[in-house]
This record gives sequence, structure tokens and C-alpha cells, in this order.
Amino acid sequence: MFTDRIEKINHYDISQERNLVITNKALYNFKKTSLKRRIDFKVIKGVTISTLTDEFVVHCIDAEYDYDFISPRLNFINLILIRRKKIIELLDKSIKAVTNNSLKLSESDQKSLKSFVTLKTEKKKDSTFSRMSNANLIEVIPFIHGDKKKEAIKEKPITALKETLFSRNKDIKDVSLTDFSVLSEIGKGKFGEVALVEYKTTRELFALKSFKKGTLLQFEQVENTLLEKKILQTLDHPFLLSLTFCFQSEDSLYFVMPYLK
Repeated sequence: MFTDRIEKINHYDISQERNLVITNKALYNFKKTSLKRRIDFKVIKGVTISTLTDEFVVHCIDAEYDYDFISPRLNFINLILIRRKKIIELLDKSIKAVTNNSLKLSESDQKSLKSFVTLKTEKKKDSTFSRMSNANLIEVIPFIHGDKKKEAIKEKPITALKETLFSRNKDIKDVSLTDFSVLSEIGKGKFGEVALVEYKTTRELFALKSFKKGTLLQFEQVENTLLEKKILQTLDHPFLLSLTFCFQSEDSLYFVMPYLK
């Protein structure tokens, strides 16, 4: 009935690219064409949605643990929200057909829904445990076919794209590509390019590694790149390379690192 590219958020807060499939029997999570998990409609308890982002958590009963999903961040945020509504509509319809029960739907004003996700380890200890809140429950049908004025407010982008993602220097809050002068190319690989640049403010030399977001999505390198960023920004050692700045544009991601000849 439905299939789409989506991101699954694991318990390390790292997004993993997946294909979400809904049939008349179950919800499926594929990595490319490899089936990672099948969730029968009989064990789906409900869904928690964020009012601030396009994140949603599928809650399960018995020994089944929860799934934390988020749609890829595209420019057409209204299409993302419509897509999420379609998923919830199909889940509600399918669960009613299988169990005669309506889907339980809850809203949260939190940007991240991590605190609502019941982990696999928690289900192993107690299969009845669930992090789904009974507060802020809403009806599915009004949510899907709600007031147009209210929906128009929800469909607006919450914030503009945040350019600076990391700065080792706490006095420097904002960094962008315009702060650097490109001097020469150092290297080029399948997923990115490295250039020798000069930071205009201090005239200091850096190595600037750039990634095209479209390429990372195409070759499913988002998870690896985010992990690389986390490692580099955590490192602080005289013999190990670390991250000085990290920033982004609409179509690219940039790592600024010390230039080591």
C-alpha cells in the first residue's frame, strides 16, 4: 500500500537510511532490499509524533521494541508532513482491519522523541514496559483531515537551516564557506574533496573536507559521515587529527581540520 525512503534513528542518535513498506499485513523495514524487521499490525500499540519536527515513534506491545523514524530533511517540508500523515492513516486503517482497534496517537512538543522510545534491552527485562505516554492523546481522523488553517501553521518550516554544526572555539559561534579562501586542492575521493584553505580572520591554514549531501544519500553514507563527525569532534590529542569546525549549506557538508603537511 505504501513505500518510501525514510531514516531510522538508532539508540546512538545516528540516522540509518531505510525503506519503509506498509502492506495489508505488516510494517516492514528494509535496508536496500534486505529485510531488517517485520512488525505485524497486531503488536503495534500506537504512534507518538513531534509537533516541532517530522519525527515519529512506532510503539509496540509484548516483546516487540519501538521504532524511531524521521523523514529525510528536504526543502518541501509540507510534503514530508503529508507523507507522515499518510503513514499514520494507513497504519490506523490496517490496524482497525486486523484488530478492530483504532491506532493510539500521541503528540509531543519535544524536538527529539528519544525519551519516548522503548529499547530492545528494556523489552527483554519487561515485555509489558512502554515509554508511550497516555498524555496528549489525539484522534487520528482529525489529525489527518484537520482544520486547514491549523495545518497551514504546522506545514511552515520551523527554523531556517542551521549552518554551524560544531565549533571547537567557543568564542566563534558562526562559520560558513565565505569565511575561508580556497588556495588549492589537496585530494579527491568518491564521497568528498579536500582543499587547502585560509581562515580569513586569523590567516591560519586548514584542510577543508566537503561532501555533497546528494552523494551521501545516493551511496548510503549518511550514517558513516555522522559517525566520522562525532569521532573527530570528540578527539582532543596532540597526535590525532580532530575537527575544528563543521558547517553546512543546503546541498553540502563541510569539515574544517588542521592542515598537516
